[in-house]
Amino acid sequence: MTHLNSAVKLLDRAAEKFNDKIAISDEWSEISFSELQRKGKAVGTALAKTTPQGYMPAPVMVYLKKSISCLVCFMGAMYSANPYVPTAYDMPANRIQKIVDSLQGRGHIITDAQGMETLKTMTCRKSVRSYKNTLSDADLQKILLAAQASPIGMGKYDTMHMTVVRNAELLQELDRNAAEFFGDSSKTPLYGAPCLVVISTPIENPAMGNVQYSNAAMMAEHMCLMATDLGIGSCNIWGAIRALNEKPELIAKLGLPAGHVPCCAVTLGDTDDTFAEHEIPADRIAVSYID
Repeated sequence: MTHLNSAVKLLDRAAEKFNDKIAISDEWSEISFSELQRKGKAVGTALAKTTPQGYMPAPVMVYLKKSISCLVCFMGAMYSANPYVPTAYDMPANRIQKIVDSLQGRGHIITDAQGMETLKTMTCRKSVRSYKNTLSDADLQKILLAAQASPIGMGKYDTMHMTVVRNAELLQELDRNAAEFFGDSSKTPLYGAPCLVVISTPIENPAMGNVQYSNAAMMAEHMCLMATDLGIGSCNIWGAIRALNEKPELIAKLGLPAGHVPCCAVTLGDTDDTFAEHEIPADRIAVSYID
């Protein structure tokens, strides 16, 4: 923790030397060295008081828009001798969720009302397998826009494609194909959803490994989170896509760009399911640390 001590010592010296001189400003406000020190110590005291014995150091996730408040929280974490993890509203949702999960209930999250809404959406998200036969164009466009905001490896957005399937006959055909593939004609792998968004991309560069599937997964997660925020049912679909890739003649009906392969899909539709916050077990996915 030497680097943490060094940082607070530098601020302490600067506050003593420069006192009320402006330390930093942003588009909303400004703060002096002495005020930054005072507020940082206040945050540090609060963190120290709420950290159970035996849990030090306890990582502090700062989930705020880039501002002076972020800097105050960073200094507060260091005054409490805890490491901080800077995050931002524009970070990919799945990355934020991984950081939250890695805290394993022993860290802190500092955020505001906007940040709380994002975290709430994550804890409300679930796979929906019961749909009504409706989905408004307005909601669909918001969900597709969320996919457009996904992080794509090397920024190669032109390699990704979404195909929105709302044709009832084609949806039934995709459903039957998946059910037959898995040997149970009574199953409905698309769960009767009125809309299926198929994500496709060329799988053409073995040296890149599975980056295309990673890109598709990012897009699917963004869509599922936006759907949750809108109260729309969603489910990340792989089985039906696995079955689809065994039927070139069925893929042809999707009219994919040349060379594209279906990677995954998301079912969408209005639902009677409710989206309540649920506790996320901190240990359901194993985590290893290399310090």
